[in-house]
Amino acid sequence: SADADGDGVANIMEFALGTDPVIRSAQPSVAAGRDAGGHLVLEIQAADRGAAVAWKAQFSSILNFAGAVEVVPEVIPGAPAGYVHLRFPDAAAFTGRSRFGRLVVAEP
Repeated sequence: SADADGDGVANIMEFALGTDPVIRSAQPSVAAGRDAGGHLVLEIQAADRGAAVAWKAQFSSILNFAGAVEVVPEVIPGAPAGYVHLRFPDAAAFTGRSRFGRLVVAEP
C-alpha cells in the first residue's frame, strides 16, 4: 500500500496512529508480551479515529499468517485525549513453539 514518505509505514497505518503520512516520523510503538495465561498480547496507543478505521490483529504459528486467527481489540481506559489504548489478546496459549502477531488497520 502507499507510503508517501518512504518510512516503511503505510499511509493508512500512519493516519490510524495519528502521524503525518508525508513526513518521516518515529516508528509506532507496539508492546508485545504474554498475559498470565500464556497468551501473546499486542498493545498500542493510536489516534482516536472512531469509525474511520477498523483495527484487528492476526495471530499465527507460521510467519506467512496462513490460517491466522483474527482478533478485534479491547479498549483500555486511561489514554490521553484524542488517543485510544488498544489491547489485542491471542486466543491460543503459547505452547513453546513460535507464535507471531501483526496489527492490521483498514477503512471500514
